[in-house]
Amino acid sequence: MAIFNRMARLFKADLHAVLDHIEEPELQLKQAVREMREELLATESKIQGLEHRLDDLAERKKTVEAAIARSDEEITVCLENDNQDLARGLVRKKLESKELLAGIEQSRGKATKRLKSLRDQHQEFTALHDSMQQKFELVRARQEPAHDLRVVGSDVSTVKDSDVEVALLQEMQRFKSRQTPK
Repeated sequence: MAIFNRMARLFKADLHAVLDHIEEPELQLKQAVREMREELLATESKIQGLEHRLDDLAERKKTVEAAIARSDEEITVCLENDNQDLARGLVRKKLESKELLAGIEQSRGKATKRLKSLRDQHQEFTALHDSMQQKFELVRARQEPAHDLRVVGSDVSTVKDSDVEVALLQEMQRFKSRQTPK
């Protein structure tokens, strides 16, 4: 019984090897290239989103910095007029704005690191995609029909002797027609 099990496993293994060999590598590579292209597009989309976020954060930073500058001016006016109660509220507002600014800076730092990481990843994906595309083209070129290879310069000829004879007769007629005076 054990011998039958071994034979069955061996047969299955051989069958799987044959099936793997039958599957067209062109289709597998084509699918891999397509998936890599989709991944590239997704990464590009993420990069654009992060760039947009960085632009938004830069605008928010400018707005908060302007608010801090206004608070400084208002605090100065309050202190010049001996109004500490109003100045205290403005100082609180300024401190809150500084905390917000620190949070914005932290977010910008994280977004910048993530953007650099995504750009590096995009560069690697692009190189891998180009490599896979070249492999796909090589596989496709290998699988082209043999008549296409003859055009490239193969020594195999499909010209028949009868074709040569007919062409020779036509050339002889053309030669004779040029020789006869008009």
